[in-house]
Formats: sequence, C-alpha cells, structure tokens
Amino acid sequence: MCDDGNRQWLILDGPIDALWIEDMNTVLDDNKKLCLLSGEIIKLSPQCNMMFEVADLAVASPATVSRCGMILMEPENMSYGPLVQSWLNKLPEHLQASKEQIWTLFSCHLDMTIDMARRLKLVLPCDQPSMGLQGWFGAQICRLLQSLLHLHAPPPGDNPQTGKPNKVLNPKDLEMRIEQLFFFTLAWTVGGCVEESGRPKFSEFLRDIFTGGDGGFITAEQLRDKYGLLELKWKHVATKTQLPDADKGLLYDFFVDDTTGKWTPWTALIKGGTTIPEGSQFHTIIVPTGDTTRNQYLLSIACAKQKKPCNIIFCGVTGTGKTVSVKNQLLSGFEETQYSTIQFAFSAATTSRQTQEIIDGKLDKRRRGVFGPPINKSMLIFVDDLNMPQKEEYGSQPPLEILRQCLCQNGWYDRKTNEFRSFEDLIFLGAMGPPGGGKNSIPARYVWHFNTIYITPYNTESLGRIFSTIMKWFFTPFPSSVSQAVPALVAASSDVYNSVAEILRPTPTKSHYSFNLRDLSKIFQGLTLCSKSSLPDLDSLVRCWAHECQRIFEDRLINDDDHGLFAELLKAKMKEHFKKDWKATVKLEPLVFADFLNNKQIYQECEDHDLLISKTQELLNDYNTMAKHGMNLVSAL
Repeated sequence: MCDDGNRQWLILDGPIDALWIEDMNTVLDDNKKLCLLSGEIIKLSPQCNMMFEVADLAVASPATVSRCGMILMEPENMSYGPLVQSWLNKLPEHLQASKEQIWTLFSCHLDMTIDMARRLKLVLPCDQPSMGLQGWFGAQICRLLQSLLHLHAPPPGDNPQTGKPNKVLNPKDLEMRIEQLFFFTLAWTVGGCVEESGRPKFSEFLRDIFTGGDGGFITAEQLRDKYGLLELKWKHVATKTQLPDADKGLLYDFFVDDTTGKWTPWTALIKGGTTIPEGSQFHTIIVPTGDTTRNQYLLSIACAKQKKPCNIIFCGVTGTGKTVSVKNQLLSGFEETQYSTIQFAFSAATTSRQTQEIIDGKLDKRRRGVFGPPINKSMLIFVDDLNMPQKEEYGSQPPLEILRQCLCQNGWYDRKTNEFRSFEDLIFLGAMGPPGGGKNSIPARYVWHFNTIYITPYNTESLGRIFSTIMKWFFTPFPSSVSQAVPALVAASSDVYNSVAEILRPTPTKSHYSFNLRDLSKIFQGLTLCSKSSLPDLDSLVRCWAHECQRIFEDRLINDDDHGLFAELLKAKMKEHFKKDWKATVKLEPLVFADFLNNKQIYQECEDHDLLISKTQELLNDYNTMAKHGMNLVSAL
C-alpha cells in the first residue's frame, strides 16, 4: 500500500470494542502486518497511518491504548465561540452587516443562559453531548436562527418558490427582528431541553436578561444571586423591542410573526374550527392545539427550502403526540412537488443493514456515486423510536451509527460494491422517549447533528380541548342527555387519570403501574365504540365510562388493596362529576361491555352474565374447531 511515497491515512470513525480492536494490534505494532482469517498477511507501508475517532475509550483494551497516541478534545477548551464565528462568516451577503450584532447577543447572553439551564432539569437524549453543552447549544442556536432568518429576512429579489418579490426589512427593523428571533431561539434550543417544571423559571430568566431586570439596571452579580448561578459572564444589551406581558403566559407560549414582527400566541396559528370528517377512526383524528401547532411550526421552519436545513429530534414521554405531530406535518404540511418522505420506526431488533436498505431503496441516482430524492426535491426521513435499538455487548447501537456516518460524511458505503454513495438533500427527523426507565440513551456524536426539543405533556386546557372536540363530534346524533354530558365526561376521565397516576405509582414489585396520556385516550376510544342504541340515556353512558376506566386502570392492579382503592376512587369521581350514586346506577357487577353478544357487533352492556359465559364458550368452540392448535380455556367472572 502507498507505493508512491505519499502519506496515507486510514480513519476509523466510530465506537470501538474489545473484539475487533484486538485484531488490529498487529497492524498497530511497528511491523504493521494485517493478519487475515485466510492466513494471508498484508504488510502496510511505513507511510500508512491509522487514526481512530471515538467518543471515549471505555471498552478499549490497554494493549490497544498503549499502541496509539492520544489527543483529548475537552469541551471546555472549545466552547461555542469558534462554531459561531465560523457560522457568522458564512451568513448571506445581505446579513453580513448584522454579524457584530449577532455575536454581541451570543457573547453577552449565552454563557449565563446555559448555566441557568444546568441549574434546572435538562432532558437530553444522550448522556453528554460529545462537544459539551456549550458547543452543542451554540450549534443548535446557529442552525435554528439561520432557518428563522431565512423566513424573516430573505435576500432581495424574487422568491424562487412563489415568484413574488421578497419583503426586505430596513436596517432598523432588521436589528429589532434579530433581537426577537435570538431570544425566541434561546427559548427553543437551550430552553427547549428544559423539563416542564423548570420552564416558568427559565422564561422568567429570559425576561430578565432581555429587559435588564427592573428598569434595565440589574447587574450580573444580582442576576447570579437571584437564580443561584455560578456564571458571571453577562451584559445587558439595550433594546427597543418588547416582550409579551408576563400575565399572558410564558415566552414558550409565543412566537415571532414573520409578517407583523410581533410576539403572537401559538393559538393564533389555529385556523378556524376543527372539522372532523364523517366516519373518521378515533386514532386518525387530530385536534389542533397550541402544542401541536407549535411543534409543526418549528418543524416547517427547520425543514424549509434553504441552503442547509436543520435536523430535529422530538423527545418526550409516551402520549405527548410526537409521532402524530410529525406524521401530520409530513402528510399535509409540505408541498408534494418539493418534498419526498420516508417514514419508519426502529425496534429492538433493527440492524444497520435494514436501516441502510430502507433508505437506499427510496433514493434515486442523480449522477455517478451521488444519490438523493428526485431533482428539485428534498427528502424528509422520519425515524420513530430512535432509542429502541438494543445496545450491543460493548454499548454501541449500529443502526444509529450508520445514520451518524451519513450525517458526518454525507453518505455511506455500498455493502455489495464497497463504493461510497454520496447523498444530497436529505433531512433527518426523529422522535423518542427520554432515556431512563428501560429506555436507552443514544450516542452523543449522533445527537450533535440535531436540534432537540423536549415535548411536554399536554396541559389541562389542551387535553380538554382535544377530547371535548372529539366527543362532541361523536355524540352529535345521540340523545341530548348523552351529548350534554361531554364536559363532565372529559373532566371525570382526566380526574381519574391524574388521581391514579398520583396514587398508584410504580414500585419494584409493581413496575407496570406506569400510566400515561395514551391510557387516558383509551377511555374515550372505548366510548367511541358505542352506538346510539347502546347508550340511550345518561346512566348507560356513566356505566360505559366506568367500565372503560376499569379495563384501562383496574385490570392492571395486582392486589385487593389496590383494587379496593380504585373502586372507592371511581365511585367518588362518579358522584362528583355526574351526580350519580354507584349502587343506583350500576345494577349488575362486574360491568362488562362487549361487541360479540349480538350478530350486529354492537358494543353494548352485558345484562346477563350467564349469556356472556355461554357466548364466550360458543366462540371458543368455533375457534377450536377451525384452529390447528385449540385452546383449553375456562370462562368465569
């Protein structure tokens, strides 16, 4: 190898483990011999050097470490400065005059803002970003701010998509708009990773550094002492713009309108009322709220047609609508003439080969060695359940490493021909639950390429709007006593869910006592199985509601004490919200609703337990007659 005498580098980029790295020991020795399984020995020339780029040496053997020189890149030594300066030098020509203003905002505010976020609880998809929080947050701000400037301050000339002239801001308006966008970006990059409980405090902190505190005279020392910080690097930057009133909500509740330049509530983006098509399935109905609208807005801004779009990961607990928001935006929020999409989900058994084959199969060949979506289109690749792939023995996750290679090197190697395939116009989107509770973290070097937004659970107002809209639509043809009970139905279900989640917490012996918003939605999904004939009055609706609560929550309980606790809770909530007494309303216990008791498959209450058992036995006999392997089950109540 390397017969021409020039220096040649072999770069091995990715995690190492104690298996394959041991096979490299003879190569790393002075004799530089690669011993193959076939017995063949390949001698590397003296001009050939190997370089390993890894996140850590947690599983590297001492034999390997001793054969390599080490260079440790400490995050504290780099910070965000070089990254931001490099980004500023690449700003479009019409924004070059604003470089100094943008750098002033970074240097005066970012250090203390990151320190504030550290004091609150951060929800990160990885253990620690590979370049530290300061570098990672600095890169996030640059990416999102560039996307926002692309929308708010386009270059002079015609818009290539609409053909109309771009609205050009004058220097004074541009200066004010940059200040607004910078603080909006701080809220959804650094503040976007703050847990829900810490967001009111973080919003208050952003107001203080924006306005300079009381009258603009607060000092860095006073700001540090007020919030219990360590960082002193902060300086107030005088501004002529104003933030929305604190009484109207947090900064998280507003965005900067690109037409007016004013702080506007997210709910203003909800256009008109919610129209649900007739015959819609429960799981396909999307009711827009401030939360879903916000998520879709941030997604559309980040993925807009521009020189370098922004990759995004949505991180949040189960039931917060991450997947639904992204899929709905992919379905209706992007022009089909400009975007193509790939959607798939990871599982514990997903391999890097499967991941590579899914993406390769959807890309077209543009020219020799270069692949991408059809010409003039961008490809949106949405990967759900990012942290599902099982970690290997030494901690690596190959499906994520192959995606990281694509992001780092803009391509990967063809497994058949070993030729490098370069990619163009790809944008990656992801959704995952926060690490912990059996869910994996993902590699920090992969997270580096994404902007991360933590999706908080829906608040009471949003939940009420969502489920009230759906149930009012569903109960429209039902008797008035049923349709008018929707507000009480929504309030009672939310109250039961919150009480159960608070009282029946998971323990080592009850690890499955984990309830989320998806369980709450299943109550309403069960109610939508009913028909007009099966819910003729309010009492029947209350019984069906109680049955759904029992199936969702009580069937998960494992001892008599918990069953008794839930039974008393359910009776109390029925009395509180529906003004109904349990004994007067429920004539037959246990409550059972089923759709196999009649030929029309109507979901209705079972009023005869003997009939239920005989019908179940009849269906079981029919199954055993047809099935190759029968089931010997005993029916009992």
